[in-house]
Amino acid sequence: VQRILAQPLKETEHMGSFNSIKESDSISAMRRLGEALQTAASGLSCIDELLKDELSDGKKAGTTSNPRRLYMVNPTVRTALDVNVREALKIAVRHAAQCWVRHGHFVVGDGDDLLPADSADEDWCAMEAKRCLDALGSIVSSLAWLYCAEEGIELSDNDCSFIVSDALRNELETLHQDSADFGVLGKKKPSVASWKKYSKRAKMWFVLSLDKSFASPLQQNLAKMLNLSKDLKLLL
Repeated sequence: VQRILAQPLKETEHMGSFNSIKESDSISAMRRLGEALQTAASGLSCIDELLKDELSDGKKAGTTSNPRRLYMVNPTVRTALDVNVREALKIAVRHAAQCWVRHGHFVVGDGDDLLPADSADEDWCAMEAKRCLDALGSIVSSLAWLYCAEEGIELSDNDCSFIVSDALRNELETLHQDSADFGVLGKKKPSVASWKKYSKRAKMWFVLSLDKSFASPLQQNLAKMLNLSKDLKLLL
């Protein structure tokens, strides 16, 4: 499961940065990026659907009604429980943050504007990147629900929200310090101002990518913890 969560990066890291692909003006390179993102999106969507299905009965019962008997024997859920669901949640958040840094520019732009795609292949890359990011957001939502069910707390509990917000902040800071590939922000580590603007957008879209059908309380709490309540007031 962890390998699948890492696919949006692992499948594309050998291709170079998006900037280098675009500047090379290579149709085949952009198409290979689209194919890699499609492969990653398919794997993530599979995990997402498995978790949704395996947790469906538990969600009907609620996190505070001791629903463990309704999901504990299911294989995908069992994998998360074997790892330790708190760690599984943090791992999923970290992979989501990495995907936002690497491929989020397709959704949030470069910190100033979301530029239109220059070709059908680039548009395809954007669509598959969005699928990856949406699936990761949904997976994070399911694991957050599972954590709350294991702890017997509501999704609005600060404990769950703190785990997610802390993992997100820490991973974004680590990626910044490590001079990770920042999509279209440039070939080099971005300035403090550029990074601040971009990371705020990434946090906003991360919160919006969570599954609103059941994780709305988590979204609301994260917006407060990440100082995004005003920005997301009309969207949550």
